Amino acid sequence: MTIRDTNADYIEVERRAFMETSNPMHVWAAFRFARVVRAEIPDWVIAYLDLASKRLLALAVEEEQKHAQAKQVGKRHVTDVKRVAPAFFIKASHLAGYHDNWVTYGMNVRHLKKQKHQETYAIDHVADHFGVSASTVRRAWKQYEKLYPGDAIFPEDAVLSKTRPDSET
Repeated sequence: MTIRDTNADYIEVERRAFMETSNPMHVWAAFRFARVVRAEIPDWVIAYLDLASKRLLALAVEEEQKHAQAKQVGKRHVTDVKRVAPAFFIKASHLAGYHDNWVTYGMNVRHLKKQKHQETYAIDHVADHFGVSASTVRRAWKQYEKLYPGDAIFPEDAVLSKTRPDSET
């Protein structure tokens, strides 16, 4: 028996445990173990992660909608802010606070700038296209530019260029 066989056996044990119990910790354990031993991530783990990410992102949208509704209810029932009970101050969960739109806005602004458009035009164009304010796109662009400097459009290209020694020319 080789180490590779032992690794595969361990991952198979986790698969069977997951199938029997539906406990997602077995999927995570198999994923982490495969990463540590540099084994191929099994298809069943990838399928689970795909489904889990889809559900998590859908939950984030749902939480954001609940948060927006709660804020509106709070605004309608509060007349004097100084007398407001703490329950009216709605704290969003991390799920409600997650937005990937800023990445999309930033990528689109950078794409237009690479086509030789002025920043102001690019921001206004992206805002019009997505139906949001120019100030929203401007904030997103500044955040994107800070996290992904350079001229890469996709975040992974910018991150890679920051880590390559040959990019410092």
